[in-house]
Amino acid sequence: MPGRQIDWTAQDWEDLVPRLLLLAVSRLSRMTWRGRRLGPTPGAAQPEDFVNDAIAKTMAGIRVWDPDRCTLFQHLAGAVVSDISHAAESSENRITLSATGTPSDSDWPPDHADDDPDPEQAAMWQSEQRRLIAHLDGLDPLLGRMAMHMLIEDCRETADLCLALDLAPSDIANLRKRLKRAVRAYILEHGE
Repeated sequence: MPGRQIDWTAQDWEDLVPRLLLLAVSRLSRMTWRGRRLGPTPGAAQPEDFVNDAIAKTMAGIRVWDPDRCTLFQHLAGAVVSDISHAAESSENRITLSATGTPSDSDWPPDHADDDPDPEQAAMWQSEQRRLIAHLDGLDPLLGRMAMHMLIEDCRETADLCLALDLAPSDIANLRKRLKRAVRAYILEHGE
C-alpha cells in the first residue's frame, strides 16, 4: 500500500532468506537460455544475487509489497521467479552472453514481470523440493524435516516449527542457521 511504512527489521529474515534461496536454486537448476544452463556458474548471477536483488528492490520501493494482498515471502518469491525467468527466457531483455556463455551482469535486472508458473513448472518445482529435502535429510534428518515443514507445509513461524519439530525456540533458531548453511552448500554442489 503506497505510503505505508514497513518495519524491515521486524521481518523474519532467518526464515525468509533460506526459503528464497531454496526457490532460487530450484529455478536456476532447471533454467536454460539459448540451450545453455543459466546457472549457477562462474560469472553468472548466483541464487543469492537473485534473492538479494528482490529484497533490495522491495526495501527500496522499486517492487512494492502490499501486506494486505500477500505475505512478504510470496511477494519476494514472485520477484525471484520473475527475475530468473526473464534472465533465462526473454530475448526482449537484451541479455548478451559473455565468453563463458552466461548472461553478463550489466544486463541485469530485466524490466518486466513474469507470469505465474504453469502446471509443468509447478511439478518441476515440487520435484526439486523433494530432491533438496532428500539431500538435507541425508545430511541430518532434522534439517530434512525442517525443510519439509517450511517448503511443503508452508510452516514458517517459530511457534509452528517448535510444535512440528518438538523443539525449543532457541533450537529452531540454530536449526535455521544450519539450514541456511546447508542450502548454500547445496547451491555450490548442485548448481550446475
